[in-house]
Amino acid sequence: MLLFNQLKKSYVQVKTLRDSSGFSWDDFKQVVTASVEVWDAFLAKRKNFAKWRDTPFPVYDMMHDLVNGTVATGGGVFHPGHDYTPPMADTLPGSDSSSESDDHMIDPSLRGDQSQSSDPASVCLL
Repeated sequence: MLLFNQLKKSYVQVKTLRDSSGFSWDDFKQVVTASVEVWDAFLAKRKNFAKWRDTPFPVYDMMHDLVNGTVATGGGVFHPGHDYTPPMADTLPGSDSSSESDDHMIDPSLRGDQSQSSDPASVCLL
């Protein structure tokens, strides 16, 4: 299980690089590629990714098939003490007193509303 966890961690790092602006994937060499400037800017903030500058990850496709979508990302994190108060049960969608449009009761981050703050501390997901 330890080896699988190490592979999963490596997969997450390589996927992060592949999904980042300025990076691409060399299918033949099985390595992440980018210009020197892109690498330097990225590694200035995340030094623990330096090994992927020249290290192939030949099991990327297999790991992608195994774990893509099942890796914890923190997207559903709950912050205790946040000032969000859930609606009362009698105002929930599907109850007798609910209106035709219950959009006002849905957290904007769950609706995909782009006008909200991108500050992760201001988002509370239930």
